[in-house]
Amino acid sequence: MQSFEYYSIDRAGNQEAVKTSYLFVDNAAPNIVSFQAVPSTFTPHAPAGVASPRTTNLVINATDDTKNLQSTIDIATGDAFSEQR
Repeated sequence: MQSFEYYSIDRAGNQEAVKTSYLFVDNAAPNIVSFQAVPSTFTPHAPAGVASPRTTNLVINATDDTKNLQSTIDIATGDAFSEQR
């Protein structure tokens, strides 16, 4: 398990308190069960006035030999780092 410290500073120079989190890294590669991009194509630089998706959502389902990971990060919903104890 590795620990790391982080903090942010806004444009006005205000700094939040230093926070510490822990990250468990296993040596087993994940097995990707499925991968989906919705929509599967998009045009980020479509001309003005042309209706076109400019974002896509990535959905990845994977398994790993390590059954009990100690933390999760859900980047799909923008959730904050969550430490599992």
